[in-house]
Amino acid sequence: MMKFVCVFLCCLLCAQQSIADEFLSRDPEIESIRVPKVARTRFEMTSRESKHNFGGEFYKEERQDGTWHIQLTVKFGDLCFYFENGKMFSHECPSEHSLPPKEDDSLCYPPLDVPPVLFLQSVFDRARPVLKNDFVVDADMLACPGSLYHIEYTRVPYVLCVVNHRLSHVLSEHFILKLLDDVFLDGRTPLVPPAPLFNYDSIFEMCEQSSHDHPSIQLSPFDAHAMRPGEPSWYELRILSDKMVPCVFLHGVGNTDIGTPADTFPQYWGKVHDTTPQCSKRTFVREETKMRGWDDISLQKAYCAVLLQDQPEWPSIQQYFTPESGNVTVYSALGYVPKATGKIIFAHSMGNLVLAGAIQGNVCDVDTWVEVQGPMAGSLAAKTVVEICTGKTKVEGIEREALVRFGYCIPNTHLPYPAYATMSNDDPRLAGLDAIAQTKVSAALCGTCFSGIVPDPTNFDRVEEWLGLNLIGAYMRYKERSDGMVPWSSCSSGVNGHSFDDHFQSNFYAATINHADGTCRSGDGWWGSSRMPCKWYASRRLPY
Repeated sequence: MMKFVCVFLCCLLCAQQSIADEFLSRDPEIESIRVPKVARTRFEMTSRESKHNFGGEFYKEERQDGTWHIQLTVKFGDLCFYFENGKMFSHECPSEHSLPPKEDDSLCYPPLDVPPVLFLQSVFDRARPVLKNDFVVDADMLACPGSLYHIEYTRVPYVLCVVNHRLSHVLSEHFILKLLDDVFLDGRTPLVPPAPLFNYDSIFEMCEQSSHDHPSIQLSPFDAHAMRPGEPSWYELRILSDKMVPCVFLHGVGNTDIGTPADTFPQYWGKVHDTTPQCSKRTFVREETKMRGWDDISLQKAYCAVLLQDQPEWPSIQQYFTPESGNVTVYSALGYVPKATGKIIFAHSMGNLVLAGAIQGNVCDVDTWVEVQGPMAGSLAAKTVVEICTGKTKVEGIEREALVRFGYCIPNTHLPYPAYATMSNDDPRLAGLDAIAQTKVSAALCGTCFSGIVPDPTNFDRVEEWLGLNLIGAYMRYKERSDGMVPWSSCSSGVNGHSFDDHFQSNFYAATINHADGTCRSGDGWWGSSRMPCKWYASRRLPY
């Protein structure tokens, strides 16, 4: 999708001549990169994962004041987009064989999936050469017949292949970009701006709330250094030296894929099983969570059973966690609360409430857990969904039908699925759950934008889910940051006193993603350390 197409902006501008001359004087084997004040080229980009090709044209001109004027046109299937100095709109494709996008289709490509190009110039002051024998590198890097440069943009690394002093390819963890023209010919003219079909400014403003509203979020400037000390780049050898421990994943609301615990659960968690090398084993809960809310005792027992099943006392207490045991708990029968220790527990969304409720009700206990987008103080979006489903809040018929289609309202009724009602922000049963989380949560991820990471267009379930979150987020118009379903104030209430950072290595992570992205089922974004939920999972360790 657009993430396949737009991220190359991070790399295409090469490097300033002063940087190239400095490197050339240090090592004569490293080629300098020569870029004129005016450049124009066509490009082709290939996704490493899907092998899909995308193309477009790029223009750059250095103004008298030293700033850059940037234009870009991108063609993705039958959709075309135009960018100029940070502005973006869709337009009719010039080819007679292409269909112009409809306005509704244009809404599927939010500007937050486009890197902030205005901050590119300062990036290249930190460009450095990469010697091929220094790392265990990517095969495409080894195939570069010229010199390699490492640049870091939005705290993410990229590699440039330079041949005969000219940029040939841009390489990243996710794509390979090839320049098709000689960008160094003089006399190139700017691109002619096409007539816009849809402008994205209003959507951008809806997602980008000012950071001073939440002083606990420590946001980094877009031109901040990409990698933190000791963090390996995507092309370097990675060796896990940490102690490996079991990991348990507790899903949230909306699951209907019921079964025994599994070692993967891609329908909900994506490929998180491939991005958590610190886990000696992975156990994924699979329980029904549309008809049962977080306060359901059978659901709490099912989650606790998975957490406790490898504890020494499990054989003698497992009878208290069967459906037949009803409301009887180990505490009520034997006088103590069994506790799960020595494992990393990831809980997403309502899964955090299930776990906090189980601790509050003495069903089981844990020493620590990792909170992912938990509505610890409830969700106004959940309350609104309930009111729309029941007809208390009147909306257009198409919007209500969309909530039915996206799985929030029970079909052919005026009822919401009960689980959403238990997360309403005015539900008194939520009282005290955030206080429990504050004593147990050792790391947390909170999302800050409902548009999130644009999903693979061939994954129709993900696209439908993404559209649903965009619908809810646009309708809610929160006065604070949110992931579309959970506002910042509710997610962060479970970790009171901790400052959040927008880098995925932070224990408390402010991520520019939506509510579904936090499960890793959208993968990582192609740019920006604040768009890397899967890497955040890989960075989590026990706090002791």
